Amino acid sequence: YKHKRILEYMEEIRKLESGQVSSDGLLQNAVDLSDLMRKVKKQYLAIRLHDETYRNETSYKIAEQERISEGVKVKRIITLPQSMPNDPVQQPAFDELLNKAKALIKMGSETRFLFVEQWVASTKSRQLECFAVVDGEYVYRKRGDTHSQLLTGNDDLASYRRAFEVNWDQAMTLEELNHVLTTSSVG
Repeated sequence: YKHKRILEYMEEIRKLESGQVSSDGLLQNAVDLSDLMRKVKKQYLAIRLHDETYRNETSYKIAEQERISEGVKVKRIITLPQSMPNDPVQQPAFDELLNKAKALIKMGSETRFLFVEQWVASTKSRQLECFAVVDGEYVYRKRGDTHSQLLTGNDDLASYRRAFEVNWDQAMTLEELNHVLTTSSVG
């Protein structure tokens, strides 16, 4: 048992040395987004899923506002299902999502919206993911409340940056989203 545990820890050390940091489902090891945001120097490119939750969301928002006021460029794509805006059951969640987006826009974050069905998969996983490209130096990837990863490999950086840029180009501003929703509900 001891030998097996030592080998597991040695593998974790090897991953850390190669730039792969992972929480592996342990909440105490998960990346603290507030702390991560405080360390951003130039640019933060993020994908936020419509149903994503964050621990310490208030302190994350405060840290983001501080970074923006210091000149950091923040771009965020918020994803949502096409059915969400017109589904009465999902209306409260959609309204909350819009309010959060408006608060982000007000503080200076460039925020766009993308329907999940229009997501262009450009990473190895081929699935929609919650991630951020931080300063062009590393990628933060989140899965659920307890699993997070920091990736520093050039291939990972290029892949996630490309995924963000491709989807950013087709994502809609708040005004464009409102126009699409208005014209689709009228027609």
